[in-house]
Amino acid sequence: MPLAEGLPRGSGEVLVSQPQLGDPLPGRRLLVVDNELSILHSMAALLGQWGCEVLTATDEAAALEALQGAPRS
Repeated sequence: MPLAEGLPRGSGEVLVSQPQLGDPLPGRRLLVVDNELSILHSMAALLGQWGCEVLTATDEAAALEALQGAPRS
């Protein structure tokens, strides 16, 4: 059963959007918190491709620890 009528089938390749000029993300330090490791790693990889410095944590305690160890900008 098709998911949507009239839409072309994709080739199966995943498209990753690239930040536009003037995008505020490159160079930013971001903290990603998620208890699902696959989501945590995927978000960190995507944000890293966009030029962000990414800190990761799986819970509140790890997030606070990551922030305490991060250099201030």
